Amino acid sequence: MKLTLSRLLFAITIFACSVSANAQAPSGKKHKADKHFVKPGKSKKGSAAATAQPATAAPGENATPAPAVTTTTTAKKKKRKIRKSLQEEEYRGSGLNFKLVPALYWSSLGIEAERPIGEHISLGVNFYYRVGSTEVSYQRDSDNPTYGNQWMLEFAGKYYFTKAPKGWYAMAQFNIGDMYFQDGTTRPFAAYGEVPKFKDVNNVEKFIKPSSFRYGIGGGYQWILVPRHLTANIGLGAQFYSNDNGTQFNAYLTPSFGYIF
Repeated sequence: MKLTLSRLLFAITIFACSVSANAQAPSGKKHKADKHFVKPGKSKKGSAAATAQPATAAPGENATPAPAVTTTTTAKKKKRKIRKSLQEEEYRGSGLNFKLVPALYWSSLGIEAERPIGEHISLGVNFYYRVGSTEVSYQRDSDNPTYGNQWMLEFAGKYYFTKAPKGWYAMAQFNIGDMYFQDGTTRPFAAYGEVPKFKDVNNVEKFIKPSSFRYGIGGGYQWILVPRHLTANIGLGAQFYSNDNGTQFNAYLTPSFGYIF
């Protein structure tokens, strides 16, 4: 009886130990598996997988403002391209242009012809004609004649600081003719530095005729208002001539407009 009871207790003890061992087995495997577990933000030495981190964009890369900057740059490039195209369109013609000088106040009319001969240089021929007479004195005699219709032929060379024939330019000119006005000037749209005593009944001085050969320097600006159609110009300069009293000059500001090919 005692032996049987001892065997029963032994069997219960063995069974209890077996159940306890089976219950602790998963916990042990879990602990063994957790050896390789790495918390986020920490790396395990020797483990390549643990060191992998999510890729982050560099500052400004794939950011929202980037497309806007790209779009703005592209728009600026397109505007520059269009502007350059329009400028080139203005020069596709020969550059030959004819302009009119409407000097109606001086009873005169002028015609200007200009042709570029290089990227910055052009040559021009201008012709001015006056309808009317210039009475230099009430004393009409051989010493104080009355001038009738008058003319002036001008040869001009221009240097453009941009591509001819548009923009700012410097100019040299040579003139020949007998154009002369009562205020002492020798061309329309001009002012004289020393006004002679014309039309003065007390003036008994002999009239001194200006020389037929004149020269000058100046500058100005020319617009191409409509490519290969309409152009306008404003010229400013000084014209010199000589007579018995020495060298004289006129300061002038001449506008003109016309057609460009």
